[in-house]
Amino acid sequence: MAVDINTEEIRRVAREIQTIANNTQKLSTVNLRNMRSCVEEELEGEMARALLGVLGELSGDIAAISGGLDSIRTALLKYADRVDEADRKAQEAIKAK
Repeated sequence: MAVDINTEEIRRVAREIQTIANNTQKLSTVNLRNMRSCVEEELEGEMARALLGVLGELSGDIAAISGGLDSIRTALLKYADRVDEADRKAQEAIKAK
């Protein structure tokens, strides 16, 4: 290969990113559920509605972060596949000479 690109390392990083995305989503779901429950039990009126609104926005933000991490993972895996394919084609071309 003309440029040494370690596709296994790229795939390893993609797996780590997936783990981070999953953990972020799971932890935030549990934490947000607990916070909502606390707000609903302890507060009422305008304060409760405002905090629940913020928690709803936070939930959306966390989902966007998790989705973004998943997009990065997908892009890294596609990149690794393309590098492997280009390397395979280059090796075949060299053998054909």
